[in-house]
Amino acid sequence: MTSKKRRSSQSAKTTTQSKRTKTSPDDGSEDAPKILDLQNEEISSKISNGSKGSDPSSGDASASKKKESSSKTKRTRTTDPSSSNGASVNKDEGLDRDVSCRFVGATVPDEEARRRWPHRYEKKQQRRNDQEEALLARAHYLEAEVDGIVYNLNDYVHVQAEDNKPNYIARIVEFFESIDNDLYFTAQWFYRAGDTVIKDHANLIDVKRVFQSDIKDDNPLECLVSKLSIVRLQPNIGEVEKAALPSYDFFYDMKYGVPYSTIENLQPENTRTSLESSSTISSEASCDMGLNGVKKECQESSVVSKNEKDELSLLDLYSGCGAMSTGLCLGASLSGVNLITVRNEPADEFLTLLKEWERLCKEFSLLGTETSKKRFTSTTCLDDNETVEDDSKVPSGEFEVGSLVGICFGDPNKTRKKRLHFKNVVDILKFAGGFLGRYALSRLVAIGYQTRLGMMVAGCYGLPQFRMRAFFWGASTDMKLPQFPLPTHDVVVRGGIPNEFEHNAVAYEENHRPNLERALLLGDAISDLPPVTNDETHDEMSYSMPAETDFQKEIRLRKHEICTFAPFDPKEVESVMLHDHKPLQLNDDDYQRVCQIPKKKGACFRDLPGVAVGQDNKVEWDESIERMYLPSGKPLVPNYAMSFIGGYSSKPFSRLWWDETVPTVVTRAEPHNQKIMHPEQDRVLTVRENARLQGFPDYYKLLGPIKERYIQVGNAVAVPVARALGYALGMAWQGSIDDRPLLTLPPKFPCSLYPLGQALLNDINDA
Repeated sequence: MTSKKRRSSQSAKTTTQSKRTKTSPDDGSEDAPKILDLQNEEISSKISNGSKGSDPSSGDASASKKKESSSKTKRTRTTDPSSSNGASVNKDEGLDRDVSCRFVGATVPDEEARRRWPHRYEKKQQRRNDQEEALLARAHYLEAEVDGIVYNLNDYVHVQAEDNKPNYIARIVEFFESIDNDLYFTAQWFYRAGDTVIKDHANLIDVKRVFQSDIKDDNPLECLVSKLSIVRLQPNIGEVEKAALPSYDFFYDMKYGVPYSTIENLQPENTRTSLESSSTISSEASCDMGLNGVKKECQESSVVSKNEKDELSLLDLYSGCGAMSTGLCLGASLSGVNLITVRNEPADEFLTLLKEWERLCKEFSLLGTETSKKRFTSTTCLDDNETVEDDSKVPSGEFEVGSLVGICFGDPNKTRKKRLHFKNVVDILKFAGGFLGRYALSRLVAIGYQTRLGMMVAGCYGLPQFRMRAFFWGASTDMKLPQFPLPTHDVVVRGGIPNEFEHNAVAYEENHRPNLERALLLGDAISDLPPVTNDETHDEMSYSMPAETDFQKEIRLRKHEICTFAPFDPKEVESVMLHDHKPLQLNDDDYQRVCQIPKKKGACFRDLPGVAVGQDNKVEWDESIERMYLPSGKPLVPNYAMSFIGGYSSKPFSRLWWDETVPTVVTRAEPHNQKIMHPEQDRVLTVRENARLQGFPDYYKLLGPIKERYIQVGNAVAVPVARALGYALGMAWQGSIDDRPLLTLPPKFPCSLYPLGQALLNDINDA
């Protein structure tokens, strides 16, 4: 038996994480940079070619200190298992007390060991670029003794952590002696809630709940501290059943993966061989056995055939013009699932309803009466003992939504929708280190949902804009958790990714070069639209020329041509009209300014008389030219244009060009500080042109005043992104997916799956 100073474990996550960044999005490092430089070239290159760094959870892990003998070193290397940045801290000494450790019992027969752990006996190892060589073994064992405690394979254990941190939680999956005569165990790590993407919201999760990971690595044997009693439970087990279990230290019912912050169902356990028998203290409440020892079927993710349910219902909450639900339904139909929006609740209509309800209550003197209180209680399903105290005052004209139960068809905690999907701007992951995004995930996990978070770029799915948005999947435990669809197109990169969530960018692996469609540009989307003037008033007009590009051919298709379940409508075919192709009418001053902007690439207010550009690219007044004024008496070059972004911006009154993309479609159409002017016409982009940049089919009509239509389009989810997500949703519903977080879309998606897809593809190929 050898006697050694105990030292902290070398975390699995430090050796298996991707080399592309020093900090994982979900690590526990307090010094992790919060926001990535928006011009980070490394990240931009990954998004532009649809690729990203390697999956940190894939492949075999290996210890970073392969050749350092634990009996000889006087300094220890300590790394947090919840960290993936690979950073280490040298500590002068281990713990003060000596640690005795040894393997006990006979070695595993050589033939058996080589069969079960072949990578330990291969001198010439084949590995990926992001993997280190595995430690080579002299022999394998089934038991070890550390400080008088005997450990067996598959025991749950505490592993020594660095100072002032709780010990790490792991399962022993391998004992071996290296060719350098050092003693090691391989740990499969478990995450506490605070070590996952949830971080500061761990208080919402049961303190005894941990999450299994697929990450494994090698650690010196003396890092073992003690045994643990951990049970595996079925998801959402009741409190009564949980209380009936024997005493335990922790329980787990889901697994966690750093890529895409995935918390999902566990895989059914394989039957253990006699060599992997569990210890008496490491117990499991297996899904094979009931609490009374009665065998029952394992609960697996449901696989639903297409014929089991012909239609699925979609409830769209706080929608704008319905782009998300439209795209989801279109995509689901391409997978063979008929997804139907049963209710669409625009946010402004819901606000109007609240105001009207308050007016009616005042008119009939119902506010504060017993009747109103009773009605409120019954409709919101509040418990009798539940009270809400809030002294904050809401400004006049604004309304707080205190409860969603009515709009959700009941309390979400009780109705338990099978799947949830929502999106937000990427700022939800940038603000305060992603506080809001983490909170959203934590609430879903707390009520028993599987979750997944991804950031998708609209341009990667066939649009001439960048537009990154954050998307959240949620699924009940009896359902498959949907994947995120991989890009189909290259994209012109603009902006960057929150550094802590880099692993959530939906992209191909860095070493994979997919055959993507080329990046689309402005001309691909709008060059076929008829010319209109600043004062155009018609809501409908005829096309003046045939489609010129593949994008234009597809965007002109009717609903029955792109949706499997849409009925054929002869009237729709007979009256093919273009909707919403009119711009915001500029005032006289702005229109006169726009008319003087040259029709060339890069033209903007800097081309107007009286503006000079210094060597530092900052605008200044040209003293040699007298300032010019409009007939209204206002200056041709407004002061706000000269001072915008300190005089360094070229956006005011700037023209787009045919071979460019837009950063993102905005909600305001004024050209004062946005690049939204048509390349060759004296106006801003029309509502329809903006709608095309968002991927809305031409048959899609928008309603309301012109400014509201711009807002609806600008706030919308890009339809091709929602369509790709809808396809992933449909495939998950049918159980036609694997357990990876990403889905590869069919070639030539979506055209190849349209009801008239082959004819369209032939037409495109002929062109």
